[in-house]
Amino acid sequence: MTTRRYMPLIALLIAFCAGQPDRGLTDDSAPPKPVEGEKTRTPGKTAVLIWNPVVDAAGKRPKTLAGYKVYYGKASRSYTTVIDAGAATKYTIHGLAPGTYYFAVTAYDLEGKESNYSVEVKKLLR
Repeated sequence: MTTRRYMPLIALLIAFCAGQPDRGLTDDSAPPKPVEGEKTRTPGKTAVLIWNPVVDAAGKRPKTLAGYKVYYGKASRSYTTVIDAGAATKYTIHGLAPGTYYFAVTAYDLEGKESNYSVEVKKLLR
């Protein structure tokens, strides 16, 4: 099985976390004081990416699938950041500055072979 077969199966959904669910945006420039034992939040916007897992014909995770990589940047198909999300199908990116971002996900196998990019998602953070 090649990783190229994974590409059509990845669908990317992006949401932006906030205290205001209708707007879907977070302005963490003045975060509240953390509760004891709670980690301090990174200033900026937060993006939550969720995608459908790669599955085989039986609906199970392929044994050769090692994980996913999240790509993003400020220009279409010109990603400046890559994050190895491992086997997770959800990843949260903290500390984004306002602006337009482009996101895509790939799958990779145990040999490190990577699929094509998923459909790109564009989002403006204000």
